[in-house]
Amino acid sequence: MPDRKLVAVSDLYSYRYVSDPQLSPDGARVAYVLTHIDGEEDEYRSAVYVVPSDGSSEPRRYTYGPKKDTAPRWSHDGTQLLFVSDRGEKPQLYVMPADGGEARKVTSAPNGAGDPAWSPDGTRVAFISRTGVDPEEEAKDIVVYHYTEAHFKDDGQGIKRGRGHLFVQDLDGEDAIQRTEGDDDYADPTWSPDGELIAVVSQQGPERAFRRFSDIHLVPASGGEPRRLTTGKGPSFAPAFSPDGRTVAYLGDQDPPETGLSTNTGLWTVPVEGGEPRALAEGWDRSASNEDVNSDSRFGAGDGGPLWAPDGTRLYITATDHGATRVYAVPASGGEVQAVTGGGRTVYGFSVAGERMATMAAELLNPGDIYASALDGSGEVQLTRVNAAFLTELALSEPEEIAFTSTEGTEVQGWIVRPAGYREGEQYPLVIEVHGGPHTAYGHAYFHEFQVLAARGYGVLFTNPRGSTGYGQDFTACIVKDWGTRDFADVMAAADWAEAQPWVDPERIGIGGGSYGGWMTAWALGHTTRFRAGVTQRLLSNWSSFYGTSDIGPMFSEWMVGGTPWDNPEGYARMSPITYVAQIKTPLLVIHSEEDHRCPVEQGEQLFVSLSRLGVATEFLRFPQESHGLTRGGKPKRRVENLERIIDWFDRYMADGGTE
Repeated sequence: MPDRKLVAVSDLYSYRYVSDPQLSPDGARVAYVLTHIDGEEDEYRSAVYVVPSDGSSEPRRYTYGPKKDTAPRWSHDGTQLLFVSDRGEKPQLYVMPADGGEARKVTSAPNGAGDPAWSPDGTRVAFISRTGVDPEEEAKDIVVYHYTEAHFKDDGQGIKRGRGHLFVQDLDGEDAIQRTEGDDDYADPTWSPDGELIAVVSQQGPERAFRRFSDIHLVPASGGEPRRLTTGKGPSFAPAFSPDGRTVAYLGDQDPPETGLSTNTGLWTVPVEGGEPRALAEGWDRSASNEDVNSDSRFGAGDGGPLWAPDGTRLYITATDHGATRVYAVPASGGEVQAVTGGGRTVYGFSVAGERMATMAAELLNPGDIYASALDGSGEVQLTRVNAAFLTELALSEPEEIAFTSTEGTEVQGWIVRPAGYREGEQYPLVIEVHGGPHTAYGHAYFHEFQVLAARGYGVLFTNPRGSTGYGQDFTACIVKDWGTRDFADVMAAADWAEAQPWVDPERIGIGGGSYGGWMTAWALGHTTRFRAGVTQRLLSNWSSFYGTSDIGPMFSEWMVGGTPWDNPEGYARMSPITYVAQIKTPLLVIHSEEDHRCPVEQGEQLFVSLSRLGVATEFLRFPQESHGLTRGGKPKRRVENLERIIDWFDRYMADGGTE
């Protein structure tokens, strides 16, 4: 057997990513999206594939658009497949026979169409499209943007223009009919079983820039005023009608003042006619979500529930527990929550139909594949192996799960990756990685960056300090208004654990991370000289300026810090790494994207300029045209450049004898 090759930064171009598994109504087939990188064009390409759910034959490619075909959705009778394609100038909805054939364009929305949903009788589709924007107007022709409310931009989308509204298109008609109006955005349409109502999500009211509240609204499919179904007391999203149409399930919380943004996302039901929502799974100390576990090796959307069992007796959701995201079954009448999927995996999307379940799941050494099983998780079949052949060529370093004790007797979970070519008796440099959020987690998911670091001779330690999800609400919420205390203690406890390993060189430990992880990197270097080098990406360095420049600035800051910059200046200063910049002595690489609206580029600029003035070894990487998500979905060439620069920085200051 030939030697396996070390993982290279450029291997990013060879991965393939599956997403959005959708079972046909009879449970016999799974449609999903397969994405790869077109290196020549520096773009992502996606197509829809279909595979039998029993694994009896290989997947078959169904769509051949030149760019991206996504969001496959089966008609309720299973005879047609709807999907979104940007094969024209704007993304539109297309439909094709479920057995394959020519795709037919369904919509011609001037600003494109998304969020597709079939009507139960298969004659109509609902979708979301932006209104109030001239699709022919070019940026150079815009004289001024005029806003009257504080939420005027979103990361990944940019400056807000127009509003997203609900449309209904008859498959045999010419023009779509707009079903919502006004100065509000609507999203996530879902039809009632009788086809009379469409549930949508909307964030409304004068405080929407400062609160995270959203509600489920019911819109008559034939026209009429939307009716708010939920209470307006917190975030409510992901609506799903029960099979009998009498109940809507959704995810959210009631925004309790003691936990606010750090509250577990719960599962709720409410009668379609209205009434007080009912919380299911009360007392279950986990948060319903499929977005918690970080990875730089996934692409595309996935449904995290809630989804109803066909007989209406159970609901299915995803949640993260100790670094693994699983599908859970929740009795619709209330009762014990039971895990349906297991093992060391992260489920990033699933669907149910008939008596079958399809999942997209990732592992520590696999970016992800499609699986199918019975509704109780039994009889699981792996349907794809999209990276198997390529991964067998690589000398991957398998992460080992570890645990250590921090302050207050807190146990912290983590994973250690040994350097490629590891040999007993030798010492190696090590990088401690800190995830973003802070209310997310590391876990059973593939990280290209960590494998590249290992291939270049570094150990990698990634952990879930307090503030992470998957360990209960107290663990998540205990750092609120107190960043840099318990969470920092856990990062330093990770450094203690690393130093105790005989193969780790205690003089060559570095630290890095992005977003909250970038904040923690700068914070750590302002409070200790223990680390040899650092890399901070898309960080928050100054809470006061973040308040007025981030797309979530007021809402996030008022909860995480407390109050506003003018009524709590001491708190904003205490939690800002820029306050301690004069104490930073460690070489620090600052990386930021120019179109980052979550942690705007001025956050990186402040830190870099200050370090430069202080004479600290520092450099600044600015990536044009990229958002907060550069490392996960940015242009491939920029992602490769970013990784190469990170490695070069650590090599410069942490290679044996490196002291520049």
